[in-house]
Amino acid sequence: PISSLDHDYEWRVALRLSQLARDRQVLIFTHRLSLFGAVEEAAKKMGDSWKKDNLVQRFIRVYQGISGHPTEEVVASANTKKANNILLDRLNQAISAGSKNGPEAYERDAQVICTEFRKLLERTVEDDLLNQVVKRHRRSVQTDNRLGALSCITPEDCQLIDGLMTKYSAFEHSQSSETPVRIPEGDELRADLKRLVVWRADFHGRPSKPMA
Repeated sequence: PISSLDHDYEWRVALRLSQLARDRQVLIFTHRLSLFGAVEEAAKKMGDSWKKDNLVQRFIRVYQGISGHPTEEVVASANTKKANNILLDRLNQAISAGSKNGPEAYERDAQVICTEFRKLLERTVEDDLLNQVVKRHRRSVQTDNRLGALSCITPEDCQLIDGLMTKYSAFEHSQSSETPVRIPEGDELRADLKRLVVWRADFHGRPSKPMA
């Protein structure tokens, strides 16, 4: 529905589709995350209860060479804490598969985990570090009772997340064949996943500093 439209018209389309959904079923297919976020925000303007009852978001994936399989994409849609734990569970399964079927089995699953971890780190910046004040695919900046948490950010927080982002970016973006990507072994990958778990718990447990 948004072919050749700029962001302003994309937003108007999202609002119009939400209005139409008040008395009919509306199905939207898109590959643009900006529209995905716009529809979510437009539905929220209809009221939180309406959004909860009427907005259903699904992802479509490729499986065994066939596209079109619907999935809820648990890691992508879960909150960051739950997504982190899901990846730790998947890592245990990958290590078990490697023990039974060899290193190739582990590396196949671990590579997917590394890719999902990179995406989780992006969401961690938005949802945890920046407390959802700004999000990439949302038009509005939301400051209501959110800015105080930003005063808790330290240089060490930024260094930790920046280091993990740099390390795992190779699994999200194409790399030169001359510099092949090394998939971390189980203990190393688990340590990185747990570092983020520990950091998140510490960060959210800090008292907000008074704003000057």
